[in-house]
Amino acid sequence: MIKLFDLDRQEISHSFGYDLPLVGAVNSCTVKFNQEGNLVATGYIERDGFIDANFVKAWNLKDKKQEFSLSGHEPTIWGRIQTVCFSPKESILASAGIDKTIKIWDTVGKGERGKLIGHSSKINSIVISPDGKKLISADAKGVIKIWNIRTSKLLKSVEAHLLPIRCLSVISNPSQDIFASSSDDYTIKLWKVTDGSLISTLSGHNDSVNSIAFGTDGKILVSGSDDQTIKIWDIESSDCLTTLNNEDSATAIALKPDGEILVSGSQNGYIKIWQRENK
Repeated sequence: MIKLFDLDRQEISHSFGYDLPLVGAVNSCTVKFNQEGNLVATGYIERDGFIDANFVKAWNLKDKKQEFSLSGHEPTIWGRIQTVCFSPKESILASAGIDKTIKIWDTVGKGERGKLIGHSSKINSIVISPDGKKLISADAKGVIKIWNIRTSKLLKSVEAHLLPIRCLSVISNPSQDIFASSSDDYTIKLWKVTDGSLISTLSGHNDSVNSIAFGTDGKILVSGSDDQTIKIWDIESSDCLTTLNNEDSATAIALKPDGEILVSGSQNGYIKIWQRENK
């Protein structure tokens, strides 16, 4: 079940779906909003007779109704959807997971538009570049792949981390040409979107880095880890600016568009709201 939380009132404003499990680990790769902010999507498990079927579902935030339900990934545990993302430019939603396949969906026609095949292990995170032309995917073997969405062509494959990659994030300003990956190897790495070359490595966490998010200004990156800390990084210098004690594993991270409010989700089920003192 997806629950919407009103930050101003600090209460749950609405719930979507049935009281059945969502697909994938609960992190910021599992549930995504579209660019306009009127749709929210996730992977979803739904019982079909004796088989657990895997769907991509989206809900309209205005009328609180289900917008669409898409099927195409393998059934049962072998097709669990770990990650979804919307294109910022087109009516496209992508999904990926344990079946090692990335599905490209048309959110207007409500059908499959294409698929990307090439990973040899489960896909944990996907993002789409700000210009909507490239999709970046990361898997459990620490491999990152960059794809041309329209042609389905693989442009680059990088052995990025020594251990599974947990999360990807991309700066929304295309002129900055940067995306980031976080891993079970305790590190965060910054990469160029254009050619997949490594820019820098951010080290400082003492356990798996579950979730990362760029500020909309592209100057900072926030990370949440199993070491029970949240760190704020300066992108230009790669320095850690602040470390926050989350008191539990930080499984999900999000920033308000103005960058002043940070929200973290924890392993214990709590949501914490943080006010940034210095932007």
